Amino acid sequence: MIGTVTGMVSTLADGRPEGSTPGRRSDATRHRRQILDAALDLLIRNPEAGMNEVARGGGVARSTVYAHFPTRDHLLRAIFDDAFERAAASIEGMALEEGSATDALGRLVVATHDLGVRYRLVASSVLAVVGIEEFRAARAAAVRPIIRLVERGQEAGEFTSPLPAAWLAVAFDGIFFSWEIARREDLVGDGCAVGLLQQTFAALVGATLPPLPPPPPLLPPPATDA
Repeated sequence: MIGTVTGMVSTLADGRPEGSTPGRRSDATRHRRQILDAALDLLIRNPEAGMNEVARGGGVARSTVYAHFPTRDHLLRAIFDDAFERAAASIEGMALEEGSATDALGRLVVATHDLGVRYRLVASSVLAVVGIEEFRAARAAAVRPIIRLVERGQEAGEFTSPLPAAWLAVAFDGIFFSWEIARREDLVGDGCAVGLLQQTFAALVGATLPPLPPPPPLLPPPATDA
């Protein structure tokens, strides 16, 4: 099991590494974010991408990648931790317990539609590192606020679906993944993603949203002979 890697550094009284400066810490934070974002993009396209490709994609030296993540497994672990930390922060920022459940459902889509799909696509890559039990526990924690939202909507009569709230919350993930497949195959455009997802989620739970304007055709019209 890979845990947190701690460096053998002396520290100052306030806990900062000796010799550390705000500028250096800022650069390290920026480089770490660049590496994680580049690794995520690469793994979506190529689950076997290695550390050299990550360095090139992140625009940093290979030594910088290894300074942050000594092995590829450490990098995958960091992607896993980052995914659920960002998801939790996004959901918390949407204040799902405030206002109507229907409005909160719309905010949920805005907060998570891109983040959730991107990390969902690399789940198989990180599973070998973190293990299925830890993955399930993290996923359960992430879904819990959504279950509470669906229960609140059902109790208030805003969501009319009789299906269990836990099932509806988990089904959201499948809808996100389906949208990503449709987007990658050019069946839907990025510009209509939020509206389509909001309407799809509303239909799933039995909520009512204002109708969307007519979307563009999912498939191009067949060619006709001149």
